[in-house]
Parts: sequence; structure tokens; C-alpha cells
Amino acid sequence: MAVTITIVASQKSPPDLSGAVVYLTPLFSDDSQLQSENVSPQSQAAPIAIAQENRQFTPYIQIVPAGMAVSFPNRDSVAHHVYSFSKSKSFELPLYQPGDSHTEVFDSPGLVTIGCNIHDWMLNYLLVVDTQYYGKLEKNSVEIKDLPVGDYTMSLWYPGLRPAKPISQKVTVESADQQLNFKVKKKLRKLRDQPSVEISRVKRRSKY
Repeated sequence: MAVTITIVASQKSPPDLSGAVVYLTPLFSDDSQLQSENVSPQSQAAPIAIAQENRQFTPYIQIVPAGMAVSFPNRDSVAHHVYSFSKSKSFELPLYQPGDSHTEVFDSPGLVTIGCNIHDWMLNYLLVVDTQYYGKLEKNSVEIKDLPVGDYTMSLWYPGLRPAKPISQKVTVESADQQLNFKVKKKLRKLRDQPSVEISRVKRRSKY
């Protein structure tokens, strides 16, 4: 049996966590249940792309299951040089031109911070998770479909967390659609906007 849940994150400040990622990791090992014909894992969805548009990464924050291939299309009018030195995935996509695209497979769970060697303000956070059940918050809630009944670790992450580790709690998914409340006890930093060329120029002027 699979159900649909709505996760609601609540805290005092900041009031809006739109863009933060939430994922549920099963605490049971029934693979036949996870791969039942009645379940439609999100990893079977359309291929995921992190594009370069207007000299920014789109989206700024992304979440994918381990083993997912991610494409990096250049939709800009200038060349890019995408790279990451993260422990869970280190890679480099050398200088490539507008209209080009490269694909990388992300096998190991963990946070991958991605930048551009030409445009130093460009930044992307890619969180690779060991589960097929995940989503991004919109106004502090997200709907995750086709979730098998059982116990899970429910985790939340976004760039404003200090230290930069997910907040987690144990939850039980029952045999009917339900709402799971994610109560964040500590005060969190505001979800940061994606850096831009304008911000980068201001910072450079302030240094000299």
C-alpha cells in the first residue's frame, strides 16, 4: 500500500522555507515493497537538468536520488566551465559553448557544491540522497506521493543551516493519506538567494 503525505515545516524564523529540500529515508529493508508495481519512484521521472541561464544555475538548489544522471545544458550566450570539488562528487566540465550539454552521474549521497570557473558568482547546491522519496518546499509544505507504509527518517536541508547538516526526525507513514509536521526547534538563518553578477560586482568594489 502506498500513500500521499503532505509535509509541513513550522518554525518561528524565518517564516518561509520555500526552496528547502525534504526527503524520507525508509528504515525498513523490504525491497519488494519499495519496488512494487504500485509505487512510482520519483527517480523514474524525466531527466534532471541544471541549466546555465542568465549566468546563473537553474535551479539554485536541487535534490536527486543516488545513481541519477544530471545534465548541464548551456542555455546562455557565453561559454561556461562547470566544476565541483565536493567529496561526494568531484568533476569538471571543461569550457563548453552555448547550446552544448554534458551529463554526470551522481552515485554517492551527500552535498555537491557546483560552481563555474569563469563566472565566480555562479553557485548551485545539489543534494544527493539515498532514497526515492523527496521534494522541495513551497511555502513550507511539499507533497510526496506513492510512499509505502512504514517508519522513515525525515530530513530537511537548505543552505542556511549551521552547521551545514540536515535536520532529521523519525516519522511513521500510516495506511491513509496524512500530514506530517516537521517542527524545527532551533532558529534558522534566512534561505539565501542565489548569488548574481550584480552581487559579485558589489563585493569586488568593497574590497578595493
